[in-house]
Amino acid sequence: MTKLPLSIVIPTYNDSNFLPKCLNSIRKQSYLPEKIIVVDDGSHDDAAMRICDKEKDDLLDIVYLKIKNSGPSRARNEGFNIVTSKYVLFMDVDDLLEKNALKIFADNLDKKGKEYFGVCGRIFNKRGFFFERTRYVIEEDIDFQKIGRKGSLQGQISSYLLLSDAVRQAGGFNENLRHYEDFHLILKLSKMMKLSTVDHFSLKKIDRKDSQSNKNYKKSFLGSLKFLSLAKDETLLDLSEIRSRKKETYLSYAKSLFKNLKLKETRISLEHAFLFASFNRRKEFIAFYFLKLLKRLNYRKQARSIKNTIGVIIPTHNDEVFLYEALDSILNQSLLPNELIVIDDGSNYNYLDNVKSFVSLRSRGLTLITKRIDNSGPSKARNIGASLSQSKYLLFLDSDDMLERDAILNIKRSININKLAPLLHGGIRFTSNIFRTYLPKIKYTPKDRDLIGKNKVLEGLSSFIFLREQFIEKGGFDESLSHNEDFDLVLRYLKDDIEIATLFFEIPIIRKRKGSLSNINALKSFNGVNKFLDKAKIYNLLSNGEIQTRRKESLLTLAKNDFYKFNIGSFTLNIDKAFKINAPKGFKENLVNSYLILVKIFGFWVKN
Repeated sequence: MTKLPLSIVIPTYNDSNFLPKCLNSIRKQSYLPEKIIVVDDGSHDDAAMRICDKEKDDLLDIVYLKIKNSGPSRARNEGFNIVTSKYVLFMDVDDLLEKNALKIFADNLDKKGKEYFGVCGRIFNKRGFFFERTRYVIEEDIDFQKIGRKGSLQGQISSYLLLSDAVRQAGGFNENLRHYEDFHLILKLSKMMKLSTVDHFSLKKIDRKDSQSNKNYKKSFLGSLKFLSLAKDETLLDLSEIRSRKKETYLSYAKSLFKNLKLKETRISLEHAFLFASFNRRKEFIAFYFLKLLKRLNYRKQARSIKNTIGVIIPTHNDEVFLYEALDSILNQSLLPNELIVIDDGSNYNYLDNVKSFVSLRSRGLTLITKRIDNSGPSKARNIGASLSQSKYLLFLDSDDMLERDAILNIKRSININKLAPLLHGGIRFTSNIFRTYLPKIKYTPKDRDLIGKNKVLEGLSSFIFLREQFIEKGGFDESLSHNEDFDLVLRYLKDDIEIATLFFEIPIIRKRKGSLSNINALKSFNGVNKFLDKAKIYNLLSNGEIQTRRKESLLTLAKNDFYKFNIGSFTLNIDKAFKINAPKGFKENLVNSYLILVKIFGFWVKN
């Protein structure tokens, strides 16, 4: 019988009853391994040794080792230490090799050359009465970031035939990991060399209810978090992928907790899950709303244990009706903020006494601070509010915005997770779309500065929570700006590469209304935006290309307002200026440009 230059390492721990079938699947191979190394990881008996003695013959050269119980990583490394062959296959005791698997593996890897660390095959996973077939991933489509996901590259180490020298170079398995140690090794190898794949079912997994992950789901949960922490430190996975996997880990843990009727722990696990990423599948959607139900059961009692202080600051100017709706959304929070500060920015009449009565009738435990100033714009009003605050964190709410019912509680919990983050940014919802949530991306860097205000990203001042000390150091809002002062402040944070922690839940409900300041005077809004862009250019807050794009957009917005007022001369002039800055893009802009061309052709030019 032909033997291949490969060794097979099989760890076992109190599951030697699976070992005969595993060894028999190897014996049936058309080409056999040079050596099989069975590592007993401190089992309670010597059954594995007796099986190895019985199965050892001319076909199977079996080496038996017994070590003190140390986990699968240590057991595999101990077995690998005596491997001298060119290739190595790490199998679990409950794995069964499919026909010709070893030959197909070795033939493929021999053809590929030294730049490849191994070859990956397909697996049958038994689930109850059925076998689930893994997908074949061609080499060009391999995405190591998706390792172990359904339809992606396998994470099961038994499906890989590895080059022994590559495993040595990677340092073998990380013995600090008892879960996902196979993912970790494959990811390390992927940083060094290439991987080949074969469209062949090489392995069959036996369904086991007594597996270690099923026996102790808490250990599995903690092991997964440990792996993800290590993957972050070693930059093996992208931050977005790590957050997504953390969400899935907490959801899986919550499922196990719920099966064991641990509702309190289930709720906490679900809360953590959706702090890392939003739901994006039907099952996650159900889990999200199940969490909302659990929160209602014991919210206020749990909330008292959270100590970080939050102050909500609201500037108001001639919008008393809207202000009461904003206040109502705060007073109906599942957890109240520590203080509420309302600054009247020179309204036509003083309604702060009405505000005090409104708040005192609905809440006696909330600290309310009010102040009336001469009309100076929202920036100064907000800065004064920040100077009056005694809270550690600040949330600025516009008088026509509202808070989601659980916003303050979720913010406080998020602060505990993102300790000392100077700036936190959450999701927003618009009144025009009840079911749509706009969430921030995973991580922001100075390179993302041009994103601000686009596609609901880095938009909505009331979706930001500021560490007050850092806010004061930054000088607060620029009081010389009448528009985009919120963009300006966040861009200053980005420019200094200050960390922005992302929160995957809605904070404000923002409504678009016709009476807002930006809608009242289009020319004033246009001038305000361009003043902001002038500053952005001087201080390099936005790229030059983005500044030009935004100048064009502001001219088009002004032209649109002229069109509605039948001011055709000014409309045409502003369109012409806009397209001199940047060529038209998209169907609407090209349609408007066609009109401009016709006007120039026929000489109909109305000068303003």
